Amino acid sequence: MLLSRKHRSAAPRGRLLKWAVLLLWVAITVLAVPAASSLPDVVEGKASAELPRGAQSTKVEELTPRFPGGELAPGIVVYARSSGITPADRAKAETDRRALAPLAARPIAPPQASGDGKALMLNVALPDDDTLDDKARSLRDQSRAGAPDGLDIRLTGPAGSALDVGDAFENIDKPIFIITILVVTAVLLLTYRSPILWLLPIVNAAIALQVANAVVYLLGEHAGLYVADGMSTILNALVFGISTDYALLLLARYREELRRHPDRHRAMAIALRHAAAPIVASAATVSLGLLCLLAANMGFNYALGPIGAIGVLAGLVVVMTLLPALLVIFG
Repeated sequence: MLLSRKHRSAAPRGRLLKWAVLLLWVAITVLAVPAASSLPDVVEGKASAELPRGAQSTKVEELTPRFPGGELAPGIVVYARSSGITPADRAKAETDRRALAPLAARPIAPPQASGDGKALMLNVALPDDDTLDDKARSLRDQSRAGAPDGLDIRLTGPAGSALDVGDAFENIDKPIFIITILVVTAVLLLTYRSPILWLLPIVNAAIALQVANAVVYLLGEHAGLYVADGMSTILNALVFGISTDYALLLLARYREELRRHPDRHRAMAIALRHAAAPIVASAATVSLGLLCLLAANMGFNYALGPIGAIGVLAGLVVVMTLLPALLVIFG
């Protein structure tokens, strides 16, 4: 009698709790999206960021700004023609020297010719800071515009190298993200063969990713967390994979309990109680393993540790709170 009365009193609380959790996550998502979209603003663009910590080359890079011109990253624009540079090519290089002056951190010297007369070099000094990628891209695009036929124009030097690295990550970011979503969707469809059920883990993972990106941005902006180029690519795949894995564990347990308990609120409560321990243990193990990368020397590996752990914990929190509410609401 007392037990049944207890279940009846707990039922209304459970029915209200799922809506409260859903509204809370709607508010969190609304707040997280603007911060998540600002994540590229805290990506470290300096050339020294990827060097091994404590190495002599890193120490030199850190000391270089103390010297005149040490805070600059040269962008070397090369104009090449296999048959020899023409007067039109020289005029193009001289025009670029004047046009690129607003981008340069110091006056641009006249173009220098190679010994064999088949190339010209223009040295444009750019500031080695977080604007380096954008200014290097403008330098490359402006120098290539209006080139005479047959003239090959390339950007090299530290500024060109930094731009190439950024472009490489940018070119693979979207394809990897799309492939990740397609693979996760295929796994969910093959597992559940439901036109609706597969959407819930996808929505769950998308929200976890926004939360993770927002936390990384806030820590990078206000706590000095190092965010390397290309980190978002790995974070996307990691959060979607982790969130889907934990969601599958919870879903399997929930479906088992539904066979024993027709009340989905009670079934979810029991499923959470039994699934929480292995899911939390898995998240803790993966997070601690990623944090071991803090001992790494290379900048990218070092950054992957805390940022990966943030992604895992974001997936855990969303799976253990939002997903149960969505499953109970949609039955």
